[in-house]
Amino acid sequence: MNFLELLPLHFEFPVRTGLRSLRGLTFDDVSILPARTNVRPDKVSVQSIVLKDCAAPVPVFSAPMQTVWSIPLTCTLAEFGAIGPITRDLSLPDLEAAISAISSHLIDLAKYPQAAHRRGRPVIVVTASPFDTARLELLVSHPEVDYILLDTVHPYNDAVIEVVEKFSAIAPHRIAIGNIATAEAAVEFCRYPIAGIKVGLGPGSICTTREISGIGVPQLEAIEEVSRVAKEYGIPVIADGGIRTCGDIAKALAAGASSVMMGRLFAGTLEAAGDVIEKDGVKYKFYAGSQYHSVELDSNTGNPALDDFIKDIATDLRERNHRVEGVSGLTPLSGPAKALLLQISRSLGASLAFTGAKTLSEFRQKARFIQISQAAFYEGGAHSLPVVTHKNQFFDSQSEGK
Repeated sequence: MNFLELLPLHFEFPVRTGLRSLRGLTFDDVSILPARTNVRPDKVSVQSIVLKDCAAPVPVFSAPMQTVWSIPLTCTLAEFGAIGPITRDLSLPDLEAAISAISSHLIDLAKYPQAAHRRGRPVIVVTASPFDTARLELLVSHPEVDYILLDTVHPYNDAVIEVVEKFSAIAPHRIAIGNIATAEAAVEFCRYPIAGIKVGLGPGSICTTREISGIGVPQLEAIEEVSRVAKEYGIPVIADGGIRTCGDIAKALAAGASSVMMGRLFAGTLEAAGDVIEKDGVKYKFYAGSQYHSVELDSNTGNPALDDFIKDIATDLRERNHRVEGVSGLTPLSGPAKALLLQISRSLGASLAFTGAKTLSEFRQKARFIQISQAAFYEGGAHSLPVVTHKNQFFDSQSEGK
C-alpha cells in the first residue's frame, strides 16, 4: 500500500519555511533542509562571480597570510578554478618579482578547462594595507594587477573610507575591501565602485580579536547581513573565516556569500609557504596570520629558519607597538591543494543536488536553514566509533578553522 493512502484525507504536510533570520547564529548552529530534486551532483555548476567581472569555477580564495601564500599555491589554485591573493607582507622588489612570476605562468586551458584566469594566466589579486598609499598608487597603475584587496581588521573608520573613496574612483571595480561584519558598514562601502567586500570579524582559527576586545559578529549572521545589502548593489561578498568543513562552505554560500576565503585548510597543503615540522613522527606546517602576529611561541624550536621568523616577528612588534590579536601553531600536512579543491567542488555539487539547485544562484534561492541543537550537531558528524581507521585529510568537524 502506498504511504499516502494511509494518511487521512484532511492531512496536510507542514510547510518548512526555514529560519527567517540568522541573527546570533554561526555554522554549527544551523543545517540546510533537503528538498525534492532531480539534480545529479555531477551535473551542477558551482561557478560564481567572486569579484566584479571575475568568475571562478570553484568559489574559493586562499587567505593571503605569510605562512599560507606562495607563488606555487596561487598558480595551482588558478589552474583548478580558485584564486590565491598575494600577501601584503612583501617588500616592493619581492612583490614585483611575485607579480612577474605569476603573470608569466601560462595556463594550458586544454588541460585545465576549469581554470580561473585572465587571458590565460592566473587572476592577480594583491593584498595591501589601506594606509600604504605609495604602494596603492603603484598597484592601481600596474598593468599586470587585476584587483587590489585592502586588508585591515576594521575598515569601517573614517581614514579607510577616505582611501576607498579615493582609490575606487581611480580604479573602478578593482578595489575590494575587508573585513566588515555589519549591514551598516556594507551600506557605506557599497556607495563606491568597489570590486568586492570581505566579511568576518574574529571567526578564524588563529584570530583572538573577540577574546581580547569583546567585539565581533557570529560569522553566518555577518554573511547574511552584509550580503543582503551587497546584493542590491551587485557587489560580491567573500566569507572570510570559520570554515571547518565543506558543509560550512555550503552554508556560507547559502547565506549569501559569493565565495569563501580559507587560511588553515590551505596552510596544510604542500604548496603553502609555512615550514614543515615533524613532531612525534607526524608532519605539520607552521601557521601564523600575517595580520595577527604572535610572540607567544617558543623561539627555540630546533628549526633555524622558524626560530629566525619568530624572532623577527617579536622585534617587529616591539618596534611598531602592535597588539597581538591571534596565535600561531601547527596544522597537519594534508596534501596537494588540487586535492582540496576537488573535494570542495564535489561536496558543493552534493549540496546543490540535495536542494534541487543546478547553480549557486538557485542554491541561494532554494536553501532553507533550520536551527539545531548541540546534540544534533554532534549527531551530524562521525561518532560512536571507539577506533577511527580513516579520517578526512582536509576537513575535521572537531577542529577549528578559518
